[in-house]
Amino acid sequence: MKPFSCTKCQIARWLARFLAGVFFLLWGSFFLHHLNEWYFNPVDRPPLWVTGLMALHFGLLVGLAMGWKWELAGGLLVLGCGIAFFGLMGAWKIWFLIGPTLLPGVLWLVVGFNPPRTARHAQDEPLTESN
Repeated sequence: MKPFSCTKCQIARWLARFLAGVFFLLWGSFFLHHLNEWYFNPVDRPPLWVTGLMALHFGLLVGLAMGWKWELAGGLLVLGCGIAFFGLMGAWKIWFLIGPTLLPGVLWLVVGFNPPRTARHAQDEPLTESN
């Protein structure tokens, strides 16, 4: 596979960052609402499986934020936690939200596994003390 050009990598990187910001705000608001409803109410505690889903939801949010700085780690976390979270919830009926939510993870993996290109002459030059 031919590596991306620098421009395509930058477009993919910034598209992933934009989508991650949008979906961080969307899913973060759901997370805070459910956290407030289920955990700050001392009368009823949710079952353990709900706590597990909340942990996956939190992992998805961490991945969306982490991808801004560490693309590979953020991409893996978004895809791993996102697929597990949405799959265990049985939420595949809202594919129009799930697909775009997972897209930053895919883009970050593509960008992360494509090393930046260097100038052609720099590849052929031997390293010296002045380099």
